Amino acid sequence: MQWLCLLTDWGLNDPYVAELKARLWEELPDARILDITHTAPRHDLYAAAYILADFFPYSPPESIHIVGINDISPNLEENSHVVVRVDDRYIIGADNNLFPLLFFLLGKKPQFIIKIATYQHYEDISVLTSPARDLFAKVAGLLAKGELGEIGTPMDHLQSMQMSGAFLRLLAERGPDGSQIGLRLVGKILFVDGFGNVVSDITRQKYNECVRQYPDITLSLKKQRVPQAAVVDFYPAVEEGDVAMIFLKNDLLEISVNQGSCAKLYGLRRGDEVQLVFKDAPAKPLKM
Repeated sequence: MQWLCLLTDWGLNDPYVAELKARLWEELPDARILDITHTAPRHDLYAAAYILADFFPYSPPESIHIVGINDISPNLEENSHVVVRVDDRYIIGADNNLFPLLFFLLGKKPQFIIKIATYQHYEDISVLTSPARDLFAKVAGLLAKGELGEIGTPMDHLQSMQMSGAFLRLLAERGPDGSQIGLRLVGKILFVDGFGNVVSDITRQKYNECVRQYPDITLSLKKQRVPQAAVVDFYPAVEEGDVAMIFLKNDLLEISVNQGSCAKLYGLRRGDEVQLVFKDAPAKPLKM
């Protein structure tokens, strides 16, 4: 049984999702299809990478993931579509900035990459207005049947990896005399969910590295200090209206407001800066 997992920003008001599924069942009549979402933020590859990374551990091994976001190549003669195998699963998509962030979030490297042949290679594809529908469905069929040689040619690396860089910055906090008095972890918001919770690229590992050295923590959102923000395990651990910092199952830091919207309260959107400043805990007053 072949599992196909779909991620697009097409919405649900047009026939495009149904057309994609029809093409997939034409190639693989017995396939089972999972809809990750079709309402991902339009043209937002960072959000797409987060959604896919969050879903990835739940998808069956050997499943095929089709990403229909920013999939139209600027040059159809030299297309930039790829099949990537990572963590024993496949992704069919465009060679764009989705992949560097996805690998960062998964903590995995690609097992192999195939550059998909241009659409003229396939006799039954004459129009390429939607690569996910017109091309990726065909490729998914070949992939499921094990006909990798018919898909394209192997690649050593993705072109988009040349544009990847550090997603987190770790800076030293200096005192007036230039000595180090703490650490500053600078990240960005990757995703804002429907409740107004914001997910950053700050990882549990980096947080633990910093807090072991400097246990006093201050949160800033868009360089605005957030008072009384606490790292907790669940939302009701803070008072209603207070800010909770929670490390999710994917080990990324989510910032939320109990019974409220963090995004609305602080005017946040994807790409905004998140900072955690770590310093020595203040000295406790001596008992009299």
